[in-house]
Amino acid sequence: ACKCGIAEYTRYLTSALIDLGHDVKIFGEKNANSDAPCDVPYQVCYQRQNPQSYINLVNALNEFNPDIVHLQYEWNLHHTDGLFLELAKPRPHFTTWHNVIPDDKSAFYGKLSDRHIVHNQPCSQMLQSRLGIASKIIPHGTRKNVVTPTDEAKRKLGIDPNRKVISVYGFIVPRKGFHTILTSLGKMKQYCPEAYFMVIGGHHPDGAQFTANYVDLFNRAEEQYSDDVRVTGFMTDESLVDLHLSASDMIVFPHLGNDNIISASGSVRRVIDSGKLVAVADILFYSEFTGDMAVRIPKTESHITMGRFLGRWLAKSDGNEAMKLRDNLKIYAEDTSWSKVARSHVDYFLQFLSSR
Repeated sequence: ACKCGIAEYTRYLTSALIDLGHDVKIFGEKNANSDAPCDVPYQVCYQRQNPQSYINLVNALNEFNPDIVHLQYEWNLHHTDGLFLELAKPRPHFTTWHNVIPDDKSAFYGKLSDRHIVHNQPCSQMLQSRLGIASKIIPHGTRKNVVTPTDEAKRKLGIDPNRKVISVYGFIVPRKGFHTILTSLGKMKQYCPEAYFMVIGGHHPDGAQFTANYVDLFNRAEEQYSDDVRVTGFMTDESLVDLHLSASDMIVFPHLGNDNIISASGSVRRVIDSGKLVAVADILFYSEFTGDMAVRIPKTESHITMGRFLGRWLAKSDGNEAMKLRDNLKIYAEDTSWSKVARSHVDYFLQFLSSR
């Protein structure tokens, strides 16, 4: 499996485009642990922090001779200086902005691209208002999950089916706010005595020491409160991730921060096809997940009141109100499947090529 969100996104999109009959290849950077981290056509041709190495990317693309070069632009790539070597070449360039950073470098790279793709309205508005760049909104794709009945999944994992499992998903890093659920568990159990907290994730394989210290907080909680807390650790087996999602009654994304995060969440996309009650922080980062399909955690909820808010929802995660949200979210997952998202990309590519 690929290790970061952008790599996973690129892998899924590439696979879906190939399934539609197109010749697609990823031209990526040298990876510390593997020269080909994805199970799709992949060629190593540059090193992110070595600007001169980007000439290898240009040469590799010259040899491949694509109709479209599609850049997956994100925070780390933004802090390199070699990308202009490719963008200066006279061939069509599409850029998907996974993060919108409204500065001079984004404006420079943006003017060199022929077309622009974003995942939601806040990203589109930021590109237009701050950088004068028009974009097309194509949602982040959604993986089709293998869903096991909840009670069966709990039994397979050794969890009492009578427990109500509230989960978080993703790499354990402070900005994701997983600790707010851990510290709220006691209060949560006052409103849902069967509450059981599961962290579906672990330390990033390439993570820094300070994130390892943060992860250790959860590992110690699991040791001390083994009847109420489970930490799975980092999992590369997608079927095992699916099983843990299936065992969840509610999945929460309590991201810290405010509306200065102009991006879109790939982690939420990984879980929504499992048909669970999903709660997200009420920030632009989760703007696609509206109140008719997900619980939006009000900004007014503090670490003191979070347990009450989530405990009430967890207790009624199978009730009528929650089921309406879950049904709508499942429909949205189907509408944004990778096959449909890939088709939207192809239509956009062909529209541009036919207009040249």
